[in-house]
This record gives sequence, C-alpha cells and structure tokens, in this order.
Amino acid sequence: MGNCPRCPSHIHTFDYHDTLDKCPKRSTIAADNSPELDKFWLAVKTSGSKSDDPGSLNDSRAILQALTNSKVERGDLTKWKAENAYRKVHGEGSDGGKGKPALKSGSATGPASSSARPRPGEGGSAATKYSQSAGKSTPATKKEPKVPATGKLRRTPAPNLPSIEEEPEYSLAVLQCALDKSLNPSPKKLNVAVNYVVVKDHPAKLYVYGIDYGNIHPMKTSKQIKEDEQAAALVSQTETLSLGAKSVQTGEVSKPTDGERDEDDGDGGESDGAGDSESRAKGEGRKVSQRGEKMRIFGALQTRAPLSGIKCATDGATLWSLEPLNMLTMTDVEYKKLSGRKYKLDCITFNFLQDLDIPTDPARATKALVSKDAVTEKGDSMRITALNALISQHVIHNTSDRIVPVGPNKFFLKGGRTYDPNDMLDIHRGYFTSIRPGSSRILLNVNVATSAFYRPVLVSELYRLVKTTFNAYGKPEGLLKGLSVRIAHERVKYDDEYDPNNEGNRHRTIAGFGDKPAEEIFELDGKTISVARYFEQMLGANKLAHPDLPCVSVTVAPKTAKHSKGGGKGKGKANFSEEQDAKTPQPLWIPAEYLQIDPYQPFKKVLSGAHTDAMINVAARHPAKNQNLIIQEAFPLLGIDTTPSPFEKVGLTLGSQFLQIPATNLVPPKVFYRNRRHDGCFSANVTQASWNLIDARFYITPSASDFRDYPLRKPVGTLDMRSKSRQQKFDDIGKALSKQMVTYGIKFDPGVVDQSIYLDAMAGLLEETAGWNDITLYELLRKELLPKLGNAKLVVVLLSTKDQYLYGCIKRVCDQWLGVHTLCIVEEKLRIRNTANFKNITPQQLGNLALKFNMKLGGQNHQIASDRAADSSAFAPPSIFSSISQDAIVFGADVSHPSGGMSHTPSVAGVVASYDKNFALFSASMRLQAGTQETIEELEDMAYHRLKYFVDHRGFLPHRIVVYRDGVGEDQFAKCRSSEIPQVYRAYEKAKAYAKSKAKAVVRQSNDRDLDLTFIVVGKRHHTRFYACSEEDTYQAPNGQDTVVPQPFTKIHREGNVTHHNVKLNGNLQPGLLVDDVITRPSSDETFDFFLQSHDALKGTARSAHYSVLEKGTLDVQQIKNLTHAFCYNYMRATKGVSYAGPAYYADRLCDRGAHYLRGYTSRFEQPEIEMNDGEKKIKDKRKAARAFSKRVAEHISGLPDWNPDDDRIYREPNHGMSASTTLCSGYSPDSWPECMAVPRLLYHVYRTVRAWELQF
Repeated sequence: MGNCPRCPSHIHTFDYHDTLDKCPKRSTIAADNSPELDKFWLAVKTSGSKSDDPGSLNDSRAILQALTNSKVERGDLTKWKAENAYRKVHGEGSDGGKGKPALKSGSATGPASSSARPRPGEGGSAATKYSQSAGKSTPATKKEPKVPATGKLRRTPAPNLPSIEEEPEYSLAVLQCALDKSLNPSPKKLNVAVNYVVVKDHPAKLYVYGIDYGNIHPMKTSKQIKEDEQAAALVSQTETLSLGAKSVQTGEVSKPTDGERDEDDGDGGESDGAGDSESRAKGEGRKVSQRGEKMRIFGALQTRAPLSGIKCATDGATLWSLEPLNMLTMTDVEYKKLSGRKYKLDCITFNFLQDLDIPTDPARATKALVSKDAVTEKGDSMRITALNALISQHVIHNTSDRIVPVGPNKFFLKGGRTYDPNDMLDIHRGYFTSIRPGSSRILLNVNVATSAFYRPVLVSELYRLVKTTFNAYGKPEGLLKGLSVRIAHERVKYDDEYDPNNEGNRHRTIAGFGDKPAEEIFELDGKTISVARYFEQMLGANKLAHPDLPCVSVTVAPKTAKHSKGGGKGKGKANFSEEQDAKTPQPLWIPAEYLQIDPYQPFKKVLSGAHTDAMINVAARHPAKNQNLIIQEAFPLLGIDTTPSPFEKVGLTLGSQFLQIPATNLVPPKVFYRNRRHDGCFSANVTQASWNLIDARFYITPSASDFRDYPLRKPVGTLDMRSKSRQQKFDDIGKALSKQMVTYGIKFDPGVVDQSIYLDAMAGLLEETAGWNDITLYELLRKELLPKLGNAKLVVVLLSTKDQYLYGCIKRVCDQWLGVHTLCIVEEKLRIRNTANFKNITPQQLGNLALKFNMKLGGQNHQIASDRAADSSAFAPPSIFSSISQDAIVFGADVSHPSGGMSHTPSVAGVVASYDKNFALFSASMRLQAGTQETIEELEDMAYHRLKYFVDHRGFLPHRIVVYRDGVGEDQFAKCRSSEIPQVYRAYEKAKAYAKSKAKAVVRQSNDRDLDLTFIVVGKRHHTRFYACSEEDTYQAPNGQDTVVPQPFTKIHREGNVTHHNVKLNGNLQPGLLVDDVITRPSSDETFDFFLQSHDALKGTARSAHYSVLEKGTLDVQQIKNLTHAFCYNYMRATKGVSYAGPAYYADRLCDRGAHYLRGYTSRFEQPEIEMNDGEKKIKDKRKAARAFSKRVAEHISGLPDWNPDDDRIYREPNHGMSASTTLCSGYSPDSWPECMAVPRLLYHVYRTVRAWELQF
C-alpha cells in the first residue's frame, strides 16, 4: 500500500489503474497532467459508439470529434502503438500501465515518449495493463501483479553444478599401454609414443556451402498481435477520416519499432550504431552477427528440410555436408534466444562454394590436406577445417550433458574443475582434438587441455574480488562486459505466454554499467525514481548490500541509450537529441547483487602472475598422468574408444591406440668457459641440458673499450621494494653479488666490492600514498639512488611477490628515463630453504644474477662448441657455428598482443639480430602495429636497421640470413611467405645500397652477392606430446625436483654390481629428442618440419618446439636441425638448454618488455585518445574498419612520450661514460638525434625518425 502514483491523494496499491473508474476519487486523477487526454477518452465513451473497444469503434465521426475536442494528434496514437509494442517485447504488456496514448512534448505536459521509460530489473514495469474491449476500459484478463512486502523479494538459487569428476588414478612412472605400431614397421633404437591416433577411413567428398542470414524479428504473442490489430484499425480509421478521400498507408505503424531491437533482449547483440537503429526503424529487422546466435538457429534447423537427416556440420558461417543439399533457401525459421524469447529469421540461404575431394589412398589424402587449392579466408586448410567440424559436431551431440565446447575443437568437463572459494576463477580440465596431416596418412591429435573459467558467483562478488584481490586485471567493468548472467530475483509475470521466472528465461548478457543504484534514475509514469528506491520500495527488496556498486544493464549498452546520470560520461558516450532518444532503446538496470554469472564461461584475458602459477600447478601433470587421462578419460568421453563409434555416421573410422613412432637423440654441444684457476678454457659438465658455473669465468667480459671508466667504480646497488611486513634486510646481497662477479672475471676498482649501496624504497614514501606509479618511483630513484650509482648503473630489485604492475613501473622508469640496468627477483627465490636467511645465498644463485649483468654489460657468458671438441684447451675452441659465422646474421622476430584496459591496444612487433661472430650479442628494434595483427607490418624497416647496425660493427654485409620467427600459426604460413619473406629480401637490397656507400676499405663481400635466406617458424602452442615407451627412455629426477605426482614414481636402478632402490623418475624423454617423421607434414625440397625437445622439463610434461622451415636456402636439412639445437644452448641468460632457439627467445622477451612500456599509456585509458574518422566509419566490414582504426591508434601512440620519452624527463650525464662509437645505433650520429635518449649500452635508444626502440642485449 502507498500513495498511488496516478492519484497522489488516494491510498491504495502501487499498481496503476486498470480502468479510469477504479479510483474512488476519479475527479482528482492527474492523468499524467494531461486533462486533454482524459477528455478524449471520456468523449469516446459518450459519443454513441457501438463498442467500447477503441480498436473496434466503427463510428468514425465520433472518433474524429473526440480527437478534435481533446486536441490529441494522430502522431500521439502512433506513438501509443509503438510504446505498446516496445513494452510487449519485454514482458511489460500493452501500454505500460497508461492505457492511453502519450502526448507530444509540445501538446501537453506529460512525458514525451517511451524513450524516457527504461525498464528496471523485473522484466516488466509495475504497471498493470489496459484491455480495450466490451465498450469500456476494463482490467486485463491476466492476474493483477502483487508487490511483495519489504524484505520479501525472492532470490532464487541457480541450478546445482555437476559434481566434481576426479581424475583417473594411476601409479606408473611410464604408462605401459598397447601402442599402434602400424606406422613404425622398422623400429629404431629409440621409439616413443605420441598422442595421435590413425584416421583409418574418411569421407571421400565434402560439399561446402557459405551461409547468408536474413533479418531476425521478435515473435509476438497472440495477445500482442490482437492489440496491434486493434491499434492499427483505430489509426487507420482516424487517418482516413482526417485526410478525407485521400487514403493513407498504415504499413508504417505495423513495422517493428526500436523496442524490438535484439539488444533489448540481453542476448549480446553486437550492433549498437545509429545505422542499425535506422534499419530497424524501417522494419528491416536485425542481421545475425554472433556465432552463438547462429548456432541456436542451426539447432532449430536440425529437424527441417534440407538438413533433417543430412550428415553435416557448421561453424555458423560455413556448412560442410556429406551430401548435396536439395534446398538452398529456408524461410521463417523460429528459434529461441538466450533469454528464452522466440524470434523468427525471415530467411537463410546456403550458397554452394565447392566440393572437396579427399582421396582414399592414405598418402594422397594427407597431401590433399595441405594442398593450396582449398583454404579458408584465414589461411586454414578447408579440408582440415571440415573434418574437425564433423568430429566436433558429433562429440558435442553425444556428450553435451558432460562437456562444454570452447571454440571449434576444445571440450571441457563440466565436473572437471578445481576451485578456490576465495578466487574469481575456476580451473577446468578438458580435451583438445585436431586433424593433422601426417607424412603418410591422416592422423588425429588428442591432448589434455586446461583453462580458466569465471566462477559462477554474483556479479557483486566478482566485482569486489577484482577491485581488491585481483586488481591486476584492471577495472571490473572490462572483465564483466559481455558475460552471460542469470537474473536471480523473482520477477513479475505480465505475459501468459512468457514466464520470466522460468529457468531458461532468466539469462541475459551484460551490456554495460551505469551509476550507483541510488543515483541511476529513470522515468516511471512521468516521475523520476532511482533503481535503489524501485527495488527496495516497489519490489519489496531488502536494503541493497552493495549500494556502492554500479547498476548493470542487461539489454543495451549505456553509450547507445540516454540514461539519467552518466549517459554521457566517458569517451565514446554520445549526447543524444530528443529525436534520437525517441529511437533509442533503453537499458534495463539491475543491481549487481541480483545477477549471477553463468557457469562455464572461459576467461579470455591474459592471466595474472598468481593465476598463472595456479594454472601451472594444475596443468603441469606428470607425463604418465597426462597419458593416462587421455586413454582412460578422453577416449571414452569423445567416442574414440567406444563401440559403435559415433564418428562412423560421418564416414570417419578412428584408431583407439597411441602411435609408436621412431625418434633420435641429438648429442648436446659442449659449453666452454674460461678457467677461473688458470688460463685456458674448459667444458662444463652438461647433464640433462643443464650445467653450473663451478670454476668458471665468463668467456668474454667488459673491457675499457666498452666503458670509458673501467673497471667499474661502484658495486651493484640494491633496491628493496618489499612490503613493510618483510623480516630480513637485503643490503648484503649487493655486496655478495659484486664479489661473485669478480670471480667470474668482471673487474671493479679496489675496495669497491666491500661497499654497499642500499635503498629501502618503502621507508616513508608509502606512508601517505596508496601505491607506486611511474612518477613517484622516478622521483625517488632520481634523488635517492641514481647519484650513488657508478658508470655501469647496476641495480638488483627485491620484490615480495610476482607483481606485473610494479615490474612494469620499474622497467619503464629505469630503462626509459634513468638508463639503469635492473634485475628483479622475488624474495622467496633467494630464501634458503626452511630459513629466513639471505646471507648464505648459493653461488649458483649469485651466478645466475651475475651472468645476466655480464650480458647487459656487453659480455659473452659462454662459448658453444662441437661435441667433438676437447674438454679443455689453452685456447678458445672453435665455435659450433664456425661453418656460417663468418658470413651470416641471425634474426629473431615476434609479435605480442598486450592485454590492457584500453580498447584497440596496439600489438608490439620486435626484431633482434646478432652482430658478432659467435651469435651471442644481439641488437633489436621494436614497432607498434594494429592490435591483434600477427603479420609484422614493418619487418622491412626493422630488418634494414639491424643490417645497417651489423655493417657498422663488422664492416661488411653478411651473405646469409637465418630467421627464427616466433608466434606464427600454421594458418598464417601463406601470409609469411607472401608478406614477411619478401620484406626481408627488400631490406637486404636496401642494406646493399648502404654498404656500398661506405668506404671500400671498410666494406667487403657486399656488392653483388644475392641473399641466401633460411626462414624458420618456431611453434610452441601446439598439442603434440611425446611419451617414453619404457623406463630406460626417461631419466632420474634431480634431487628436490617436484615430479608432480601423488606418490613418487620409483624403480630399481642397477649400475654394474650396485643396485639403487627408490630412484625418482622425471618421466619425460631425454633432452635432445628429435622427431622428423610419421607425424610431420608431407615435405618437399624446400619446406619441411620437425619437433625438437631441447630442454629438461622440471615440472609436468615436456612440450617440444615445432620448427617449420618455410625457406631452406642452401643449408641442408641436417645442418638446420643441428644449428637449431645449438642455438638452444647459446642462450646467454641461463646455464641450461632452453626450450626453443635463442634468437626467438630474445625476440619474445623484447616484445614482453615492449608490452610493459606500452601499459604505461594504455592503463590510463578505457578508450584511445583519438576517435574513428569518417573514412573508417564508412568501411562496411567492421573488422576491416577496426583494423584500420587500430593501425592509426598505434601510429598515434608511437609518437607520444609514453612510448618515446621526452629529453627533459631523462636523467643524462655526458656520454654516460661511453665512447661515441658504443652509443651509435643504426648508423645515426649524435648530432642527428637531438630528441633521442643516449643511455648506457644494452639499453633502449629512441629515434623519432623511425619510431622505434633500439636495444642491444
């Protein structure tokens, strides 16, 4: 009970009047301050009409007279019709409680239109509806909604999640299982198991169809249809009378209104532009754009011709069928959206593209898979895509109750989750499948997959977690937008044909966020009311538990709809005119605590450090456990090891056993150091791709030619940035590291290593501040630390935990502004086990820090030699690269796609290149390019500057270039061949001209020689795993190594007459594993691929690197394999062989560093500072338009100080103790870069003319 909003002086329910006569105090009804409108209805009732239903009145003169007397215009009746349709689509029933047409803003004092009427969160307003029948206004036939008492708004719990499915048990170090040996008829000395099964049979022909979708429209209920007919009849009669003999078409009022926009249904529609609104206003409906909606349409098509009974599969854009379709166009397709609302697609057309033949002969079939005659727009093989789609379709059809499909070929167990109740993410295990072209027949790859999913908690709870514990992900709104949510509270039912509280009808998609519930205001019956008041007073909700959180719109994004406060806040929020408001749908606001995140939604952002560690702990399974999961769980689940096989329905016959294939082991190269005890060199003891620095001096250390003031005049500085809760001081580590560096050959002035440079960054600075940023850190270090450092400026930074934000601040300030070399280490890594002592750091730990500083100072830590070299010698052993080192340069290239709060964040492309004969020293260039673009757009320019740098240092232009390109998928190989390889050739031609311009005494071998290019793609994100067939093929786990198993895997090991019991086994195959047959692609004279496991996997199952040679050059096949293996040991930052070639590893680190630089800018903005121009807006293809805009955003940021710091913010001293020759980069002289930053060697040099960071490793 309370004051009636229609007649304030009378007390009764909050519900609006069902009739004009219901209220006892009829004479006091405000009628929205529209006496003319009341007069109209009174005139209609007393005009002698034969029916009280305004929709069926046939006394035209009476209606016209009523219109004249009441001053109500035809346009108001049309608006009333549109207003009714708007509400009916959203479960509010006709007229939203008014029962009368609203007046124009100029004709009365009432509300202008339905645009000022957002629907707060109950799926329909609190108003009851009018029913125009029986000659008078009477209550609607449906029950009058009742408002619960305060505190009684029900919040229904979500359905229970499936119980957790535990992983199958196992207890073997090496899984003993039956293997398919059919493709390994002549076993070699080393045979391995691989997670592939044979495709024994496949379809001989596939038919490919493109799919065109028509427009979709909401399906109206029978009541809505009747009301529309009544309104149309009324308007038709009125217009006929008012216009005399001239007949006016009435089709416009029957067209869908803006209220029928799909976004209002909360289904995540993408279109929110003005053009899309106009198309709907014209009755054109909405185009289907999202894959999820397309798949719902196909779910409804399965029982209709021509798809009924047809063996086919689709991804929503393409259909692959085993039979030709006998009908290419279907009309009036009815389906349900995410919200449960019924919609109709007016037509769908299948356009025949081509048929695909797959030969029955196995060898010819696998070659057909890699044929270039049938590829998708993305570059994928169309045959592989089709076969994968057929497999996925039938996996989903047969296991939909247990799995959640993610993407085209990943399937996660609903019950296979690991969760922490205090976390925002769950970790699910699942499986991956993919058709692979083997060397002699088609294969299927099956692997374990692990991924993070949003926890199904209340939106308010996730919002709190992100704002507090997991703030590394930025603003919660960026994570939540686009997620599917469940409306948790009970809503009022206004439509007999649609129950909003049915579980299938509760789901919507988050479109945006508004103000706090008490501040988010909307109009209700001409009066304003806040969302908080509406829920608490009108719906009977308890006082909101989270009044500080913003309201959530589950219909349209706020930027496309005017809402009270905040509608124009933020970049990209438009100001709408009154005319635009009338066309714009309104958001449906719901407090965050009444929305629950739907389960099984994958987390698509880059994981934070803490979540990455948690993911590794779950995903890093022992090899035998991984293998057992696939055989015992994945095979039966996916239907691979079931009878009858579900894949037989689509013409596929699969094997049910892992393949056994031949392999070889490459002998590790020898790693040489200078001997600490005497002159000469010695070979380190390499065991399982790892060694230590006992008795070692670095192979090459800095010299006076590198630094004007050498030996170093100051010790390593220490910067303590741990939290105040730390227990141990840190000042001794800098002194200990300086002393250790002396033993490795780095010279300091006498007595320097006994000094200590220590700064406690937390002392006093954070007493009044909330945290670090670039400016506060810069001011502290410039004043307190920089004056104490010497010429080399070496600093060790101690952090409490892995903190990507703080790490980025340190690198930006020290690299870009101060020219200081830093190494960041986490406190826990230096703590002696079971103690809090930092003084007894092991020599190996200090050595690991020292070798990185030696590299930053321009040194070379070790020399890689052939395995046939003597273990010790008085002179340097010949390099393993001697066959190419005199006339070659090695490149590494990569692209990273930084995640951040800003949309259209650019990608970072990086190129590194060697400039010494041992391939130990690398310089580098970076560029920004359009976000998510994988092809390196400015590779030509970066490669040209690296070649110039080589010419300047070596005096000649190399004849051979070897490129290790990281991060390219197989679908992008064609783009690499057509774009990146030609760029390298063009860069070489430009470098030729530069080399010829140099003095003849300096330049040799650079005039007329053609380039000899070897281009190798390094693949890391593949799903191929190798397993030992016997215990003899694996090796003993190092002491203390975590084997990641529930119980230690042991065996009895015998050496001669000595028996060793309980030996822990690593479970992986020995480092140096080379696989180049059976599972590799069909090769040619110029292209081939191979797998190489060059490292020791300390945790979990080893993942080999997959090398694909796109251009071989004059190097032979075995030479490429051996050189690649050697480059894995030539990585100067570690005392072990790394998992992929060093040049690609350097490029990866370069792009990662660039991403940290970029975040200094992108973390401050939600939208770029520039907006789309008219040319970009006119591009019809939205992806191409976004790419063009992203490219311009990258160009804009490239010229900003955030990427290229200004001179006046950089601490500089004359030449930083370096000679002019060591500061030069890319051929520029000091006089030619007045705006560039001159910083110590191996740091970043800025050149505005090329928009690049130039780096030396």
